[in-house]
Amino acid sequence: MACSYTQNKAFKPPTVLVYCGDGGSKECGSKFQEFTKTLKDGVPEDVCTTVLLSNNTLNKGNWLSNENECLVVYGNDGLDEKGLKQLEAFRVQGGKVLTIGEDNGNVSKDDIYPDAKAATKKIMDILNVTELDAKRKEVHDLTRCNLLFKKDIDVIDVAGLEYNVLIGQSPKIIYKKMKMMETDDMPESTGETVVVKVGRRDQVKCDDFDHEAYFNHLKTDAIGHSLMHTDVCTSTMDLTTSFIRGLHDNKKPVTVVANYQTKGVGRSGNQWLSPKGCCMFSFSCNLDKDSYAGKHLTLMQHLLSVSVVDAIKSLIHMPEFPLQIKWPNDIYYNKQFKMGGIIANVNDGGHIFKLVFGVGLNVSNDKPTVCINELLPEGMEKLDKAVIIAEVMNKFEEHLKTFETRGVEVFYQTYYKHWIHSGDEVQIEAESGKVEDREKCVIKGLGEHGYLRVMNLQTKKIFDVSDDGNSFDMLKGLIRTKF
Repeated sequence: MACSYTQNKAFKPPTVLVYCGDGGSKECGSKFQEFTKTLKDGVPEDVCTTVLLSNNTLNKGNWLSNENECLVVYGNDGLDEKGLKQLEAFRVQGGKVLTIGEDNGNVSKDDIYPDAKAATKKIMDILNVTELDAKRKEVHDLTRCNLLFKKDIDVIDVAGLEYNVLIGQSPKIIYKKMKMMETDDMPESTGETVVVKVGRRDQVKCDDFDHEAYFNHLKTDAIGHSLMHTDVCTSTMDLTTSFIRGLHDNKKPVTVVANYQTKGVGRSGNQWLSPKGCCMFSFSCNLDKDSYAGKHLTLMQHLLSVSVVDAIKSLIHMPEFPLQIKWPNDIYYNKQFKMGGIIANVNDGGHIFKLVFGVGLNVSNDKPTVCINELLPEGMEKLDKAVIIAEVMNKFEEHLKTFETRGVEVFYQTYYKHWIHSGDEVQIEAESGKVEDREKCVIKGLGEHGYLRVMNLQTKKIFDVSDDGNSFDMLKGLIRTKF
């Protein structure tokens, strides 16, 4: 389905790489924090991601990609001849190399800047960020949360819930009864402590989120019945994890929704952009260790990917809508634009696994790439974040039940209907990093554990490629070590 809206749009957010010398040194960390803070003063947070490049990764060269707009060299420690050659290779392919401070011989005189502020102005030019764009930068203060339930009476079933005491881990959570908040002089949430107001659905109006639409659309037996919503938090993954660890005897799963995240994370701890209008949520799910799903934990992220894509297609009644899964955990439109991604973590809960999932989906935000609502056919009603999240919960529970009763092979049949890669040819990067040593393969499907199953085109050998530590560059058809 063609869409003129996608013209001249980036397929995923650009990345600014930062090299600060020895990646393990305290000075390196301080320089990176200083630079990212300065960059945020000039470049809105929904424009690009920043990644710290270690000396080892610089020399290996697996970061060389058109996705990376520029590389900032902020310190010469560890920069040897091999590293300088990689910088030159980046420049040859069109990348920009900027140096802050003294000349190290790797750039022209025009690319040396006295401080991070001066380098930021150049990056604004590279990313086409205007002064007007910079002024739309918003300051986001952390806010209190609301904890609500599909049935108000369900609050009494939350085992271990105590009021006015700090529980959980990083951040700590303090629960307050909503009626107490009227007279209690309670501070706002901070990075260390989150204030959660517990009350009835009719007592609350969530900012930019229709919790009534969410609960009304929710048809699950258990998943999603507890809803925690906040306007601004560090990360919904952090809040969900703190909730389940603080209430370790509680068996009721929770869904955490935020309008904005200050420290959103993706797979392998990568920065996740969280612009306004993006659908951002996490949820917990308990699995018995002896259950079929409990014995196939590595497939649960794939089950969620199917649930997200299936939810959108069901809501718009368009099974042909080209929203697809890119292995292992990204959501793409028409094999071209990244629309979202998922993350999955596992916590040991004795005889059960406590899973925490995170989802980010571009629903109504026009930056940093494209969003679903702008891609819908003309005249179609725009999708609401609350309804999308509820439908993802519905689909996840539905697919989980089918998985338990019908097994892996039936699930894979559903998965392949939504994924991008059938029959694609790829190259597997060798340990040497040399192009001539790459292994040319064709994708066959998923293996037993959800890894990518490929066949060597020359030897016909079939083997699985793990998603742990590997990155799939779809445009280049290259699977390489993740930096």
